[in-house]
Amino acid sequence: LVTGVQTCALPIWMVTMTPSFSPDGKKVIYSASNASSDAQKWLKEPHNIYTVDVNTKKVEKITKGNNFDLAPVYISGGKGIVFGRKTSEGTISLFTVKGNEEQCIAKDIKLSEESDYYGHEKLEESLAIFTE
Repeated sequence: LVTGVQTCALPIWMVTMTPSFSPDGKKVIYSASNASSDAQKWLKEPHNIYTVDVNTKKVEKITKGNNFDLAPVYISGGKGIVFGRKTSEGTISLFTVKGNEEQCIAKDIKLSEESDYYGHEKLEESLAIFTE
């Protein structure tokens, strides 16, 4: 979407990470949590997956609960989503969401010590996994 005008479609009261566009460019999907100046408190905050419509700025919460969900990516031409969920320190599981149904597709993947999966690298590069 190129308009020549810069606007922020993501909520400014949250820490938003790993944004990516839907295949049609109409939505941005990202992981987010409430902002906090206390890093330890922030790490314990729920990190959920959200989408925002780039035109209307309407935000939709995709995942719920007290999980640490991260690095969402659209799959199946935008019909589904794959994301990581921190299951323990240095370990994540992969989930898909199609409609309102969440499904675990890979459990307890141990990340290498060099992996930085808090949004500074793409999940698929850290795991060498690509989902169609």
